[in-house]
Amino acid sequence: MKNLQEKQRNQVGFKQTSVHTSVPDNDVARLMYYFNCVCTSIEYDDDNIDRYRNYKNWSSLSYNETRVLLALCITFSPDLFDNKIFFHSDALATNFIKLVINY
Repeated sequence: MKNLQEKQRNQVGFKQTSVHTSVPDNDVARLMYYFNCVCTSIEYDDDNIDRYRNYKNWSSLSYNETRVLLALCITFSPDLFDNKIFFHSDALATNFIKLVINY
């Protein structure tokens, strides 16, 4: 019985990761970088959206694809994830550390 109770208990842990990157100085590239961060954080890994996550290749998006990207970023707005998945911390930001919740 004890093992069953242990398996049913929800556990949340934190994993320390860091990513060094440079985002091109372009608004579309910044949106793509944000969308990539969202997808990475929620562990959404569907191949059909890779095009919208490849921020280093931002100039390859068509006008209509850019509109889709904007709609995706509005749908997955920072307000939706603030203090749920994304936690602002000046102390952590100076060390370039991103905490990701693992379930």
